[in-house]
Amino acid sequence: MVKLVLICVSMVLSGAMVAPVFAGFGDVVFQFEGPSGRPSGLCFDGQYICVVDSTSNIIYKYDPDSGDMVGSLILGAGWQIGGLGWDGAFFWMGEDFEKHINKINPVNGERLYFIDAPAESNQSVWGVACGNGHVWSTNHFSPSAVYEQDPISGFVFTEFQAPGLEASGLAFDGSDVWIADTERDSIFRVSQTGTVETCFLAPGDQPKGLGFDGTYLWNVDAGTNLVYKIDISETGIEESNTLGPGTGISLSVYPNPFRLRTDIRLSMNGTADMGQPLILRIYDSVGRLVFVCESDNPSFVWGGTDSHGKPVASGVYFFRVGAGNSSFSKAAYLIK
Repeated sequence: MVKLVLICVSMVLSGAMVAPVFAGFGDVVFQFEGPSGRPSGLCFDGQYICVVDSTSNIIYKYDPDSGDMVGSLILGAGWQIGGLGWDGAFFWMGEDFEKHINKINPVNGERLYFIDAPAESNQSVWGVACGNGHVWSTNHFSPSAVYEQDPISGFVFTEFQAPGLEASGLAFDGSDVWIADTERDSIFRVSQTGTVETCFLAPGDQPKGLGFDGTYLWNVDAGTNLVYKIDISETGIEESNTLGPGTGISLSVYPNPFRLRTDIRLSMNGTADMGQPLILRIYDSVGRLVFVCESDNPSFVWGGTDSHGKPVASGVYFFRVGAGNSSFSKAAYLIK
C-alpha cells in the first residue's frame, strides 16, 4: 500500500536560486552493494570507486561498470574514520570526532602526515574531496561548514556555510562542490563560494560519501549500504518517469493549465505497491523548492501557494514524486 504522511514543510534554500528540475537529473542509473559495515566515505581514484568502511577500517575498491569488488586496503588501527578523498596520487581521510585530515599511502594504508581541519573542536570530518590542488572538507554536525585548505600547511583559502544541517559527503567536479546532507536527505551542488545552484533528493536516507568520475556523481548510503551512480546531466526541462513500465503507478495533474487550483493524483492500478512512502516536491520554474508534502491520501488539491500559504507567481511548476530510487515528474502551468 502506498503510504503518504501528511506533513507539508517549507524547504526554500534561504532564498537561493537553483537550477530547473531536469529529466534524468538526480536519477540513479546504476547501483551495487557496498561494504556491509558502516560506509562513511567515497571517492573515485581514476579507475575504481573507493568506499571506506568505518567499522572495519578498510577501503574497498569496486569496478564502476560491474560493481564487483576488485581490491581492498587496510588502514591503521584505532582511527575513527570519516570522509575519503583522492588527489590523483594519495587518499585523504577525515576522522570522526577528530580534527585531522590524513594523507594516506595508497599502497600500504599508512598515514604519511595530517593537517588539522579548521572545524570546531569535536566536529567530525565526514566530507573530504580534492580539487584545485587543495583539500576540501566539511564538518558533520550543525552548523556545517565547508573548507578549502592547502594540503601541506593547512592554510584555509575558502570557508562557507553548508546549505544543509548535517553535511556528510563532499565531491569536487572541477567547477562546483557537491555536498550530501543526512538531515535533509539531499545532495546539493554549490559554487566554490557557497552559492546553492541546485539540489535533489538523495537515493537513500543516510547519504554519506560522494565522488565524481568525470561524468557521474557517486554516493554511498550508510542506511542501505548501497553505492549509487547518479546522473547529473542537464539536458532540458522535461517530464520524467523512472518507475519503469508495468508498475501500475502514474501521476496526474488536472486541470493543467489551471487558474485557482489543481488536483494532484497518484493512481495505483491493480496490485501496484511501492512498499515505501512517496514524497511529493513542487518546484517553481527556476528550480526553487516551493514545498514538500507527504500524505496518507494519494490525492490532494494545490491552490498555488507556498508552504506558508503565500500565493506564488504564475508560471510553470514541476511536481516530482520520489519513491526510493524511482521518481515521476510532471509539469503544470499556473495562470493568473
